[in-house]
Amino acid sequence: MSSLLTVTGIRRLLIRNLKVLTFFTACIIFWVFQRHQQPPTPSGTPLTYSTSSSLKNVHINSLTHPIHQQLKDVYGEEILKFPLSKRCRVYFDELFKSDPNWQLAEKLGVEEFPHTSTEIIGDLHHLNIFNHCFVENYQETKDQYKILLHNHPDFESRVYPYLSKKFPIYERWNGDVFYDGYLKFDGQDGQIKHQYSNNIQAQAESAPMDKPFWSSFNNTISGSGIVISSSDKFLPEVLKLMKNLRALGNVLPVQIVYRGDLSLSSKQQIVEYARTEKGVTENKQLIDQMVSDKKDYPFLNLEFPPQDIWFVEIEHCLSDAYKGNFQTYYNKLLAYIFNSFENTIMLDSDSVLFKPPSYIFNTKAFKNTQTLFFKDRNVIFTMSNLYQEFLKSVSPQNIDQAMFNMKPVNPQIFKLWDYFSNNNFHYMESGVLAINRIKYYTGVINIPQLSLTQSFRTSSWGDKELFWKSLLISGHDKFHFNKYWASSAGEIDPFSKGQNWRRICSAHPAHIDEQSDELFWINSGVSNCPSRDKIDFDNDWNFWKTTKKISNVKELADFYHEPVKIRQAIMPPENHDTDYQLEDITQLKTVIDVGFRLTSLCNTRYWCAYNTVGNSNGEENVDKWTGKEWEWSKIQTNWIDYVVNIYNED
Repeated sequence: MSSLLTVTGIRRLLIRNLKVLTFFTACIIFWVFQRHQQPPTPSGTPLTYSTSSSLKNVHINSLTHPIHQQLKDVYGEEILKFPLSKRCRVYFDELFKSDPNWQLAEKLGVEEFPHTSTEIIGDLHHLNIFNHCFVENYQETKDQYKILLHNHPDFESRVYPYLSKKFPIYERWNGDVFYDGYLKFDGQDGQIKHQYSNNIQAQAESAPMDKPFWSSFNNTISGSGIVISSSDKFLPEVLKLMKNLRALGNVLPVQIVYRGDLSLSSKQQIVEYARTEKGVTENKQLIDQMVSDKKDYPFLNLEFPPQDIWFVEIEHCLSDAYKGNFQTYYNKLLAYIFNSFENTIMLDSDSVLFKPPSYIFNTKAFKNTQTLFFKDRNVIFTMSNLYQEFLKSVSPQNIDQAMFNMKPVNPQIFKLWDYFSNNNFHYMESGVLAINRIKYYTGVINIPQLSLTQSFRTSSWGDKELFWKSLLISGHDKFHFNKYWASSAGEIDPFSKGQNWRRICSAHPAHIDEQSDELFWINSGVSNCPSRDKIDFDNDWNFWKTTKKISNVKELADFYHEPVKIRQAIMPPENHDTDYQLEDITQLKTVIDVGFRLTSLCNTRYWCAYNTVGNSNGEENVDKWTGKEWEWSKIQTNWIDYVVNIYNED
C-alpha cells in the first residue's frame, strides 16, 4: 500500500509541478549532450553497424557506386547467392565493360579533380574491392583472379601501376643479403632468426606473375621492429638516432629503407654508431650520476646494446613510370609498405624517444587496438564539409557489406570523433607511430595511392594524415590516438611572471604518454633551434635578450646550438581559436586569444604554447579556458637530461 501511495504521490507531484519535470528533462538532455561532446577516439566510438541479407533496403548511390548499381541491375538479389570469388570477378568484368581504359593512375590537380570527382571516388572503391577480394581473400578467389588476369594481362598493374613486382633487397649490417626479408624476432631473448617462407624460394627477386604482389609479399612479413626512411641527406640525424636507441637499451631490429640514395660510406657510419664504441657515451660524469640512483631509472641500460641494422633497398620495387612520383616525405610511405615487420614502429630520423621502443608494444592502446598514433599541435585549421562527405563516400558502406562482406565504417565515427565534429584539417603527428601491419594490411598497402590523389594531397601536411585515413577508407576504424595533443616542452617563459597565464616557447613538439603522464618523445632533434639556415639573429635577439638575458647575437647562436632544457610542458586548451599567423610574442595581453602561436623565431620553427585562452585577469564577460601543464620531478628531469645529452653528443 505504501508503495502505491509513493508512486501516486510522485505522479501528482510531477503533474502539479511541470517546472520540476521540465528541469529534470533538461538535465537529462544536457547530460546526454555533454557525454557526446567528449571526443572519442575511433577505437572508443560505439558501434552502430547495420547488416542486410537483401539489396532491397540497401541504398546505392549510382554516381559514386556505378558498378555496384550495374551489378544490382544485371543480377538483382541473385548476386548475393554467388560465392565471394564470383562476385569479385563479375565486379571487375562489369568495370572492364563500362570503361575498358580504367586505371588507378596519378590524379592530381585541384580543378581537374575536386572532392566531388566521381573518377577519384571510383578509383578508391576499385582499390578497396581488389584488396578485399584478391589480397585479403586470395586463397578463396585465386581461380577467379587468374581468369581475370588471363582476359586482362595488365589487370594488377591497373590497380597498382607503381609496382614492379620485385621484392626489396634486405642487407644486414654484416653484409648478408636476403631478397624476401623474412625476418622473425624473438622478444624473449633478443635473438634474430631468419627463415624463408615456404611460398617464396630463397633469392627470389620477383613475386609470381600470376599472383597479386601484395598477396605474395604478405607471406614475407613477420616479427617486430623499427623502420626509418632515410638517405645520405639525413645521415647526421640517423647517427644521433642510433645513439638514442642504444641509450634506451633497444633490442628490436632496425630497418633503414632507402632508394639508391644511401652510400656505402653512410652505411658504414651508421653501422659504426649502431654497433661500436662510437655510439656509446664517453661522459663518465653523466653515467656516474645515473648509476648512483639506478633504481630510480627503470629504462636505464648501460650496456648500450649493439643494434641489429638492416638496409632495405626499394628503388627497384617501383615501376619506371612512377619512380619520380614519391619524393621527400612520401618516401616514408614506401618504407611503411615495403619493410618486413608485422609489428612496425615508424620513426622519423629526427625523432627522440624517452622510453624504449618496446614500451610502445606494451601500452594498453597497442595491446587493445594494435595501433598507437599521436596527435600534433592543436592548431585550428579547418576542412570543408565537402571533404568530409568525400571521406564518407570513399569509405566502405552498407552496400559493400551486402555485396562483398566488407565491414563498413562505423557511421558514428563521422559524427562523434573530434576530427570530424570539429572539422579539423590537421590532426596527426607521424614522427612516431606503431601498427600491426598484418591486422590492418589492406589499410597499409593502399597508402601510396592516397599520395597520388588530389583530395588527400590537399588534406594533409605531407604524409601525416594519410596513415589513419588509409585505414579508415579500407574499413579499419578501430585505430587509437594518444589522448593528449602535442605540447610545447621546455621551461616556463620568464615573461609569464606577474601574469595569470604561462607559456613555453619551443621548437619541439612534445608528446606525453597518456598512461604515465611522462615525456614519451619529441621531434626536431634536441637543439634549442633545429634550423641552421635563414635565421634572422637580429630579430630573434630582440626576444631572447629579454627572456633569456642573452647579451648579444653570438651568445644567441651558441644558445641555439645547445640542447633544449626540458622541465615543463604546456598543452593549450583545445578547440579554441588559434592564431596561425606570425605574431610579436613580446607583446603582453590581458586576454590571450590563442592557444598555440607560431613565431618568427628560429626561422619560424618556434611555437609558443599558452596554458589559458581567453580571460586571464578576471575581466567581466570574457570567457576563459585552461589547458594542461606538466612539471616533472627531479628524477624525471634527470632522465630527460640523460637522454638529451647523449643524443646531442658529437
